[in-house]
Amino acid sequence: MNKKLIIASDKGFSLIEVIASLVILGIIAVMGAYGIVTFTSGSVYQSINAETQQKALFAMNRMEKELIVVQSVTSASATSISFNSLKKSTTPSAHTVTLSGSTITIDGDTLVDLVSGFALSYSDTYNGTFSSTWSSTNKIIQYSITLTDGNGHATTFTNRVVPRDLS
Repeated sequence: MNKKLIIASDKGFSLIEVIASLVILGIIAVMGAYGIVTFTSGSVYQSINAETQQKALFAMNRMEKELIVVQSVTSASATSISFNSLKKSTTPSAHTVTLSGSTITIDGDTLVDLVSGFALSYSDTYNGTFSSTWSSTNKIIQYSITLTDGNGHATTFTNRVVPRDLS
């Protein structure tokens, strides 16, 4: 009879051991799920940020290509510039870069959207004072584009161009 009691007491787990194991396993599962959620949200944020930077890079490069061939400026303000260039033929043609709502357009075609800020400024010298109004002595065009990404963060990109054919 003694033998039967020893064997019965050595089998299985107690209820307290099972509950403690489940609690520990639950804590580990919650920590793992939190890690996966954090990683996923970071990855999504990085993807949206990279997309915004690519849009900005494209817009900045296109603006530079448009402005570097300017021959003469017909009108200019802080958010718009109209100019003549030889980009399409050997005869100068008129072109306009402007901010329309939250979109920058070139000759009416969309360059970039989700724009929260666009500024043009002009100067006679590279290190000179920049003004939002054009004068016939200006030789440098500076433009800044502020884009707001899907996360609500605004980033400003700025560049300067010295038109090679400006008269």
